[in-house]
Amino acid sequence: MNNNEEMNERLMLYLDGELAGKERATFEELLAKDTTLQTELENLSIARSAIAHYGLTSQVASVHHMMMDEFSVSRAKPGGAKIYSMVRYFMRVAAVLLIAVIAFGGYEFISVSPQGIYKDKYITYSTSVERGGSSASPIEQAFADNDYQKTIGLYKNTKSPVINDHFIAAQAYLAAGNATGAIKAFNAVLAAKPGTYTNIDDAEYYQGLSYLANHQPAKAEPIFQRIYQNKSHLYHSKVSYWTMLRLKLLIVKDPGN
Repeated sequence: MNNNEEMNERLMLYLDGELAGKERATFEELLAKDTTLQTELENLSIARSAIAHYGLTSQVASVHHMMMDEFSVSRAKPGGAKIYSMVRYFMRVAAVLLIAVIAFGGYEFISVSPQGIYKDKYITYSTSVERGGSSASPIEQAFADNDYQKTIGLYKNTKSPVINDHFIAAQAYLAAGNATGAIKAFNAVLAAKPGTYTNIDDAEYYQGLSYLANHQPAKAEPIFQRIYQNKSHLYHSKVSYWTMLRLKLLIVKDPGN
């Protein structure tokens, strides 16, 4: 068994709840550090849900065809009362299965929320600046020290902030729970001339997250759509088909946002 097959097996065991104790703890530590593995786990979970959903749908279709065939026979043959009773039974079964399918879709529709997607997709941003270092700007150093309020205060008092100041401040605003401030600062980064800043992919992804944190999925959706379609984007692996589907459900639920 190669490493990929072994890891897929462990992912399935984890999803099934069959990893326990030290083995589960070790795997969760690995999962927390490996974004690719997190994506694989998400994809497997989606696939399982889709299979379950498809299986129920197929059963409904199968019962429906059987029901209609039996109903046709019962009408054509004399003494078809018994067969008609069977048809009624199948109709009840089909109704139960159909309700299950609708319940699955309904649960996804009701449970999806901007904050839920935000929590799933948010990654704490870290800079290359070392804590206590001397080469960083005051804003960068405050952010590296996880002092987000100080970072924001320094940013506000900077008369002519450079693009990196806007970016670091935006990350601080988002980490501090101020989505509106984060959006404004990220917009300042993305308004810069192309080629003047290297962290554009980071700014785009976290700007999308800022809109989610601010309960504005309709503004987040086109940003994530661009990332989803761009395989070379730094955060492409974080935006799956399932992510886009959930965003579209959010917009259907509340088109005003």
